[in-house]
Amino acid sequence: MRFLFLCFLTTSLYYAQDNKDLKELKTLISSSKKVVLPIQKVFSINGILQLRDQQTLNGNGATIIQLKKNTPIISIKNTKTVIVENLTLIGKGDDYQPSSSSESVGIDCWGARDAIIRNNTLKKFSNIAIKGLRQINGISVSGNKIIGTGVNQPEFYQKDLMGITLGGKNISISKNEITLTSQGIMIAEGSDSITITNNKIYNLPLEHGVYVDTSCKNILISKNEISDIGGTGIKIQNRNLDGNFSENIQIIDNLICNTKIGDGILVYNSEGKKLFAKIVLIRNNILNGIGQHGINIRETLHANVLFNQISNVKYSGIYLRDNSYLKIESNKISTTQENGIFDEGSGQYIEIINNQFLNIGLAGNDHNGLSSGIFTEKGINRKINDNFFDNSLNMAHAIYIADVADTSLEIKNNQFPQTRKVTLKIKGVASKKIKLLNNKSEKQISIEY
Repeated sequence: MRFLFLCFLTTSLYYAQDNKDLKELKTLISSSKKVVLPIQKVFSINGILQLRDQQTLNGNGATIIQLKKNTPIISIKNTKTVIVENLTLIGKGDDYQPSSSSESVGIDCWGARDAIIRNNTLKKFSNIAIKGLRQINGISVSGNKIIGTGVNQPEFYQKDLMGITLGGKNISISKNEITLTSQGIMIAEGSDSITITNNKIYNLPLEHGVYVDTSCKNILISKNEISDIGGTGIKIQNRNLDGNFSENIQIIDNLICNTKIGDGILVYNSEGKKLFAKIVLIRNNILNGIGQHGINIRETLHANVLFNQISNVKYSGIYLRDNSYLKIESNKISTTQENGIFDEGSGQYIEIINNQFLNIGLAGNDHNGLSSGIFTEKGINRKINDNFFDNSLNMAHAIYIADVADTSLEIKNNQFPQTRKVTLKIKGVASKKIKLLNNKSEKQISIEY
């Protein structure tokens, strides 16, 4: 017992005071606003390095290793105009806590203004490599390489293991490489004016490549490469947060490959009631090897899904629910186990125009129209025009319309293939206001009022 007590006392005293390396670094930081560390030197510290306003920390290739559990290495909390660059930061790696308040962090950015974090390597942080959940106004995070711990504590579901998590305004995240975290990049709820571009995110065992939390506005997610993801490639969540909703979301020119159990791109409402994400653009993305739907878009108002290439999908190429004023145009959808497009639920003024459908419905599941090229039900005011379907006996129907609620259903200038059953099936229509114009079909059309 005496030996154990002495060991405990010795350890407590060791961590109660700064070790030699921490003292040296604190002295360097306190001595100048432009700090350049000794070239490629390795420091092992047992505490936090706090930077000041207008300070630059140039690592010069140095490495800082954190010895103390649940402790950030660098804090720029509530600072102005700080730069952190050219450092390697290494965390404990075995101190995961199932909480967003964990402090196993490389750089703590809470409340920072006009900060730059660039060209660093961050490894083995059990919570978040670069973290600032609230009150950021102006930060650029670029050229960093982040390597997480992977799932190394299986007694926990390590969903809070993340690469970059930031929240606030005027945030730019670009040209970073992120791997072995549960989520690559997360944007906290209520954020505004966010740019996420040219990042490479891969081999994430649990969750999402890019996750934008509720009620965020003016978001651009562009030219990112996201591959081998446990969950969804890009996820946009929406709910009412103090009267604010998700608005002006652009997802453009991304490459998303190999999601295990998630969608390629998901936009949805987690509140369970009529609440719309306003002005959404999903354009020119390439999605391949998707574990659920290619693009899953729900509860939007004024959205456009344009020029995307979607292939090798477990369920539907594009899944829709409760959208209004939605245009789906010039997408190429191929090699899906179920529908090309599955339009479930209500919504109005939806246009499905000039899309290509190749090798659709490979699973051959005819239940509820799941092997149709386009399936839609219970909607108001639909236009399905100028679409091309290849000759495929995998599909039961090229277009299957079920339980159309009303007014205007226009099906015009489509090129129908040879299918297993009738090419165009319309069933349970409440109104006879159906416009069928100039469709080229190799099989009969069935309409049941």
